[in-house]
Amino acid sequence: MSEINKVTVLICGQEYTLSTDMPREYVIKLADKVDAKMKEVSGGNNQSLSQTAVLAAMLISDEYYNEKDRTEKLAAQTAALDRDVKNYEAMLEEAQRRFDAYKKEQEEAADNLRSVIASQQARLDDHENVPPEAAQRIEELENRCKDVESSFFDLQMENIRLQNELENYKDKGY
Repeated sequence: MSEINKVTVLICGQEYTLSTDMPREYVIKLADKVDAKMKEVSGGNNQSLSQTAVLAAMLISDEYYNEKDRTEKLAAQTAALDRDVKNYEAMLEEAQRRFDAYKKEQEEAADNLRSVIASQQARLDDHENVPPEAAQRIEELENRCKDVESSFFDLQMENIRLQNELENYKDKGY
């Protein structure tokens, strides 16, 4: 159970003693806000204390509801951003899945090309005279293998970039 504090505060030149379970510093902070708002409202006019208090309460209520509306809008924006991040993560996961599948295809294609080149090289090693069209075919296959390896490298770099981008979003708390 919370301890009850007696706190004396000064509002519009009048002392008020309050019994509360709120911390003393917090009660003083609230009283200072009310006092400032009442002084702002009265502006030196000869209004009754109750009229000044009602106007101050209206202004404080207005501030409260404006902040509440702003907080609700920020919460809605945060929820929208959370949905966007989840959608982005899903897109990245799909891109990763597709990349992995493409990478596997490219690795298989590169393995097949290497096998073809190796078998062609073995056949060439068995023959003394290499026909020019076979030498040209081997060169074409070697170039194609280099192209596949280059594409594979480019895909690996894109994957690294996407992973870094995902980590950046996660680090930012989205």
